This record gives sequence, C-alpha cells and structure tokens, in this order.
Amino acid sequence: MQKKNTPEALLYHVSLPMKLGFGHFAASRNISDSVVLKINLDGYIGLGECAPRNYVTGETSIEVCKALINLSLSRVLDILSTLHAEEILNNLKERGFAKTFDISAENNLICLLELAVLDWLGQKLRLPGYMMLPSYNPNCNNKTIKISQVLDQTLSVDEFLANRGPFHFIKIKGDLEHNKDIVNVHAIRKHVGFDIPIMVDANMGWSFDDALLHIKNLRDVGVNFVEEPLAKRSWHDLSKLKRLTGMPIMLDESLCNMDDIKVAIQEKCCDAANIRVAKCGGIFNASKIIEFSRSEGLAFQIGVQVAECGPLINAGRILAANNPDAITVEGGQFDRFFNDMIVSPTPQIDRTLNTFYPPHSFGLGFEATTIIDQFQIYEFHKTNNKWS
Repeated sequence: MQKKNTPEALLYHVSLPMKLGFGHFAASRNISDSVVLKINLDGYIGLGECAPRNYVTGETSIEVCKALINLSLSRVLDILSTLHAEEILNNLKERGFAKTFDISAENNLICLLELAVLDWLGQKLRLPGYMMLPSYNPNCNNKTIKISQVLDQTLSVDEFLANRGPFHFIKIKGDLEHNKDIVNVHAIRKHVGFDIPIMVDANMGWSFDDALLHIKNLRDVGVNFVEEPLAKRSWHDLSKLKRLTGMPIMLDESLCNMDDIKVAIQEKCCDAANIRVAKCGGIFNASKIIEFSRSEGLAFQIGVQVAECGPLINAGRILAANNPDAITVEGGQFDRFFNDMIVSPTPQIDRTLNTFYPPHSFGLGFEATTIIDQFQIYEFHKTNNKWS
C-alpha cells in the first residue's frame, strides 16, 4: 500500500554524459535528453520515458515537463485505481491512450504517460510487455532480432568497418560533402558485398536539385534506400524525386502520426517508414501506424531516438518483436554511450552478432536505479493534486 507521504509520481529530466558523441545533418549529441516518469500506485511501479527532439516533433524536454505539470494527472491515477487492469488494457488496445484517459497532448507527452501506465499494468497483471500489444505475435518472441549499424559523422568508414560488424543493414548519415558519401559507400560495398542493404539518411538536409543529382549517383554505387532527403513533409517534391530517381525513399521526420502516413501514401512519395515509439506518440500509436502501413504495402523499420536511456529501449524491442516483418531494427547504442544506466537490469545486446532478444519481464522489464535520483525535478501527491 502507498505510504502516507510517498508521492504517487516522480518526474525526471535525464541528462547522462555520453562516452561517444553522435552527429548528423540535423543535430549532434554528447549528452542524453530524456524525460522519465515514475508512477507509484497501489503497490506497483511503472516507468515511462520520452526523448523529445525539436527538429522531429517540435517538442523539447522542458516543454514536455511543463505540459505534464499542467495536466490533471489525478484523473489518470484515478482510472488506474478504480477500473480493472484488464479493462484499461483492453481500452488501450482498442482506443489508444489519449481516448482511454481523455487527454489531449503532443506525441512525446502521450508516449511518456502511456509507457508508465503500460509498465504499471504489466506489473499488476504479471504480463510481459510484448503480450500487451494489439499485434501480439506468440510465435516470434523467442527469436533473436537482428539490428542495423549506423555510420554517423563522428566515425570514419575504416573505424566503422573494423569495429561495428557483423552487418545486417547499414545506415550512413549523409555528409555535407556528397563525394564523401560516395567514397563511404564504395568502401562498404567492397567490404560487405552487395547482399547487405545500405541506406543514406539525409535528415532533411538536401535541396531538391541537390538531392536529384546526388541520389542518382548513390543509386549507381549500390545504395538501396535514401531516408528523409528533403525538408520535412515536402510531399509533392518527395513524390517527384522518387519518380525521377527511381530510388526507394524512407521517411522519418515527416511521419509522426496517422495523418502523416496517410498523406505520404496518397501522394506516393515514399516506400518505407521509420517508426520510432517516442515520435509516434507511444507504442500503441506506433503499432497502428505499422498496421496501416502494412495494409497499404508500405515497408517499415523500427527506429530509435539517439541516446534513449530507459523504458524506451524495451518499448522499441517489444514493438520489434511483435512486428518481425520490419525491414530492419535499430537497436540503439546505449552500451556504447553510457557508463551507467538509470534502469536495471542493463539491457542486453550481443555485439558479436549484432542481435538482441525481446524482453520477457513483466511490463517494460526495468526498475529505476539510484542514478536516476540526481535528475529528479518534481514529485506529485494525489491528495492535493499538486506537483512540487
């Protein structure tokens, strides 16, 4: 039972120093930037995380925290305390988080709350996260999941080839000097042959004329996909670029919700979607976008935000386990980025094979470590409906 003076929720803004930096056209990073929420209710604890990126959804961590403070968290906690856990879970599957809890919020705040609630429900129902999704696939959750490797702008191609294999799918973060992309692709193709897919990610950094010429050159040296080549949601130009180059296009920053994916399909401007839990507004919204994409013949990958540090890691793994037809899965680099984790047990990843297993613990499978305490910014007491 809840102790009298124990807060029902704790809010953290997590900024962990990274051992290795990471960079691309739109941003570079050497410190994590996540918001983590801990719900402590009726003897069960749930952990949620979001990783806002302003250039993706227009949200920042500070804005997410302010939005949560202005939200009636008591209403969410009241529903958790009064309705049966099975009923809440069924409502989440059918209606999503926003409608289940009658909340209007931006994607990252929905993700933060939803993951905390899903983790809490998993503890109470004694269910692993992968069994709680509408797309639950009982036949694939004991299989290893292969992950892609990323050549970002902090790595040389020689370092990448020497230290980041084995390779199942390769993403290259596009360089301002286009000739460097060509040189990198040549080196990688010489090393891995032509059976491993290669994608170049422009992170919205090219003009139309620039992209038209560069993509043709990339196609000639063996690139299979280009990701987000133009400014976000340039639907007409993307469609034209796809038609003129014949290059399959994956969209990421342009696709954050169901409306985006419907427009992209209608405009015939992409061949694949990068689905990331935080930017899509949680694991249930991400699942619905995947289901719709699949029904429309659109391929997809399960992506990550750079420097996810807690519940988002397992949320992505659960999503990947339930959608084994993804063309690739990004496993993240938490093991390379962080000396210590804010969650336990430490997520496992096999770097000798570049694979992982889906988590089988209840909920999202983590407990908070004491490391997270230094990042606490607010606590919530249900008795007075107040953050302090």
